Amino acid sequence: MNQINNTHSSPSLKNKGFVAVLLCTIALLLITWWGIRSRLVEQSYDNNHLIVEEKQLDFGTGWEGQELRWSFEVVNQTRQTIKIERWFAKCSCTNIEPKSLQVEPGKSAQVTATIKLPQILQDTAIGAEFSVAIKPEIESPLIKHEGWTIKGRVQRLLQDSPRLVWKEPLIAGRTADTKTAKVKFQVPVKSCSIKYDEQFLNSATISRIGDSDIEFLVTATLKKNLQVSDVVTHLIIAAQSDNFSDLPVVAIPVVASIVNDVYALPSIIPFGILRMGETAKMDFSIVSRTNSPFTIIDILPLDDMTTPKSAEKASEEEQSDQPTFNLTQLSGLAPSQDERNVFRITVTNTKGGNHLAKYRFRILQADQSEYDIDVRATYTSTPKVVHNNE
Repeated sequence: MNQINNTHSSPSLKNKGFVAVLLCTIALLLITWWGIRSRLVEQSYDNNHLIVEEKQLDFGTGWEGQELRWSFEVVNQTRQTIKIERWFAKCSCTNIEPKSLQVEPGKSAQVTATIKLPQILQDTAIGAEFSVAIKPEIESPLIKHEGWTIKGRVQRLLQDSPRLVWKEPLIAGRTADTKTAKVKFQVPVKSCSIKYDEQFLNSATISRIGDSDIEFLVTATLKKNLQVSDVVTHLIIAAQSDNFSDLPVVAIPVVASIVNDVYALPSIIPFGILRMGETAKMDFSIVSRTNSPFTIIDILPLDDMTTPKSAEKASEEEQSDQPTFNLTQLSGLAPSQDERNVFRITVTNTKGGNHLAKYRFRILQADQSEYDIDVRATYTSTPKVVHNNE
């Protein structure tokens, strides 16, 4: 009897085993890849995964210069912990606390925003829309978020811009010059108090006009023998109202000038806060206090940022495209109060920070005496967050 030893497997069985091993390997790789992909997808969040209700980002209406503080909830809709390392705001007037925080999956965290509402840029507007973008910086580089926009409305407490309240400067000389101005509030006011700088002013008062609860009379008296060329001081008015418990103080600029027969009105032009790229215009006059004849014999720019034009006329359209500070003359040389020598300073905010332009007018009087009058214009920069809504 012949015995046959079969020491080798059939080819078909060997191929089936190899295919099974290969399929198991592929399946394992697919499972591993899918797990990694799932984790990556979970960590690649968009704006829909970290949310704040829109109504919580609207602070409503606040007063110009008021500091607002309120809280809102940041909700984490993912299955991963999100750590916010810091906050970015496009306006230095805005602060977010806490600076860093951790939001657990499916949970929310409370955030507090503090905003110092800016001044309204347009003198003729009594209110303006305000918005500022805030953005969280997330710890994971895979998490991107465009942030949110805080918005609301800024309202002026006075019906006129504080810059327009004081029509003429106080004159520094041998006598104590006194002038008055009217202020009109937007809301009924029960009482007012006033503070002033005793270095320049001898006194300042505010009193109600008749029985009105919105109109008040402000009186300021400059100190005698005050040796100043041009200075801006401020009257700080605090109002109390039965209807509002948090009215902000109002700072009214007052210009004090040396006594000269010919002077600039006003001699200091505060443009206030301008957005980047914004253009503003303000006019001033060179006048004679006694209507005596005089001649402007020269105009000298005293600041590197100025780009003055000579005394020829220039239209507003020509001025609007000029960079930074520009000076143009709008009317002829006339000595009388009724026909003032009117000039216009146009400024475009092309650089951040605080800026000053200074012009010196050389005056020749009828008695052939000469002296100088200085006119200054200033502005400070702020991000583009306030929009006019007249």
